[in-house]
Amino acid sequence: MSESHHWNEQEGMLWIERDGLRLVIHPPTANGYVRFAVVDHRRPDHHPHRLVGSGTLENVPAAKTAAARMAKRLVTLGRHRA
Repeated sequence: MSESHHWNEQEGMLWIERDGLRLVIHPPTANGYVRFAVVDHRRPDHHPHRLVGSGTLENVPAAKTAAARMAKRLVTLGRHRA
């Protein structure tokens, strides 16, 4: 998963589609943490908005990196099971 992909912004959230997964970065909350989520869109038998992973980190770059790393592991795992 290349970091050269462009992150989209909508209503303060950042998101990108990669390998059938949507990576979402929510803006910092009042306590300063940034929430990230990975949502599965890969197969038609999946719910279209199935949360497969999430977390909170101190800043947006760290959250982007963590979301990308999580998505890469999920895609790699899926390929090994197929």
